[in-house]
Amino acid sequence: MFERRLVHTSLMGSSLTAKVVSGYPQGGVLSSLLWNLVVDRLLTITNDLGFSTFGYADDIVIIVQGNFAYTVKEIMQEALNVVVKTAVK
Repeated sequence: MFERRLVHTSLMGSSLTAKVVSGYPQGGVLSSLLWNLVVDRLLTITNDLGFSTFGYADDIVIIVQGNFAYTVKEIMQEALNVVVKTAVK
C-alpha cells in the first residue's frame, strides 16, 4: 500500500526525503471510517491550538511560517508532537 512512497520537503536550500512506512488502506469503506474517527479529531485539535492544518482526500498538511528556519522548525516540531500525542491516544 505504501511501498516505494516518499515524502520530500525543502527549506532555504536544505532538503529531506523520507520513506512513508505506514498508513490506512486505500479505497475501502474502512478507510473513510478511520479518517472520520482519527483524522477529524486531529484536525480539530491542531487547529484549536493555532496551527493551520488541512485535510484533503487521504492527506493532511500543516502549514507553519516564521522569519527564520529555526523558528519554523520549532513550530513544526510542536505541531508534530501534538500529532504524535493525538495518534497515541
